[in-house]
Amino acid sequence: MKQLSIFGLLVLILSGCNIQKTEKSNCEFLTNIPDGQIQCGTLEVPENYKNPQGKSITIAYAILKAEHATSKYPVIHLAGGPGGEALYDLNRWIDNPIREERDFIVFDQRGVGYSSPLPDIRQGIFGILAANLSIEEEYSQVYDTMQRYQQIAIEKGIAFDNYTTINNAADVNSLMQHLGYEKYVLYGESYGTRLARFVMDQFPERINSVILDSPATLEKDFLSMRLVNFSEALEKLFVFCENDESCNIQYPNIREDYIESIEALAKNPIEATIAGQSFFINPQDAIYLLRYQLYGSDAKTSTFSFINALKVRDTAVINASNEFLVNVIEKGNLSMFITTERYEEYDETLTELQFDSLYKNLPHLPSKLALFSSTHKGAKEWLSKTITPEEKTYGVLSIPTLIFVNQFDPVTPPQNIYVFEKSLKNAHLFVLDLTGHGVSSGCETRVMINFMNTPDGPFDSECLTLLK
Repeated sequence: MKQLSIFGLLVLILSGCNIQKTEKSNCEFLTNIPDGQIQCGTLEVPENYKNPQGKSITIAYAILKAEHATSKYPVIHLAGGPGGEALYDLNRWIDNPIREERDFIVFDQRGVGYSSPLPDIRQGIFGILAANLSIEEEYSQVYDTMQRYQQIAIEKGIAFDNYTTINNAADVNSLMQHLGYEKYVLYGESYGTRLARFVMDQFPERINSVILDSPATLEKDFLSMRLVNFSEALEKLFVFCENDESCNIQYPNIREDYIESIEALAKNPIEATIAGQSFFINPQDAIYLLRYQLYGSDAKTSTFSFINALKVRDTAVINASNEFLVNVIEKGNLSMFITTERYEEYDETLTELQFDSLYKNLPHLPSKLALFSSTHKGAKEWLSKTITPEEKTYGVLSIPTLIFVNQFDPVTPPQNIYVFEKSLKNAHLFVLDLTGHGVSSGCETRVMINFMNTPDGPFDSECLTLLK
């Protein structure tokens, strides 16, 4: 068992301090949900657990009650991001089979959505991406926007260094303590898997079992690794297309088409419509948008369709192909993303020149991504504190854990699954021969239910499509 740090012990001791449920329910944002199917509430927790009597923030939650009365442990969902707005997407879980016999708890993490959100930089950034700017202009405007929002947070008395996974984990414990169930099942997706690992380490006595979908390990640098992971996933898809008869017939020169299409946009950008707004697609934007095609379960078709649409300038296909990006725009707090990642996954030794050299050394990046480069530069001043080596070390645990990852995942690649395996003695690992970021089919849900029902014994996973 990992030994708790002094701070970890402090969090454990103080996690119940200055915590209370407010009288007013926070359900006004919910629509088309039958009465009696959901319970809502808010919780006041310390912004800084080291100072429990200081400033407090709100954590909003909802409980989707089980369809049938049951004594089984409830599931508490840990959303991705960091910065994903879970309550905005609550309808996603209404008809999920997990709810047949288990209560399903959804909450907005601190700094996000209905939980004392940070001033959100995303709309300012989206406007910059949508404009027809050069790389240099985009670079400058993103950097200036970050500085402006940093100042807004300072004026509001918000301390960015309190918006970390360590405090997120303490919030989860506070919520679990407040709701009063004996034990819980943690279900983390993407960044939520990292949060789950912190909760497991700090509060193992509250956890019965854990599901980790698309494990987000602690990397050295959050932006450079995203470039690496995207390039590797795109290469896998190119190889797939070259070896798949149908794909190869339809897109016989996909690698060349990709490079040529990106280069053509430098002289003649495409004007598209994304999230209801005019959006000029230049080379750096095209790569950024292509990256989101790889997030979907249909990436083996959508990726190549998008490249072809760039080539023939088919704005109808382009406009219809960015649902995932629209979801990011509408459901995520980018300020929270930058804050948490800056604290936990930022390489301060990586210079601007070294970051830019990644574009030369990695395949499939024919243009710099000004958003990535400028965000990396701005993050240096966004927050001064960083996670300690001790806080970055996972404890060795025996909590039953189910882990999924997709072969073609562009964000959390298959090798991440083995990083988590090293510290989890009772883990069941599945590398799926699927595209996209996250699992979503009925099969995976059935396997999750089977696992939750018998976490310490054998469970049925025969339906999974595994990488051979």
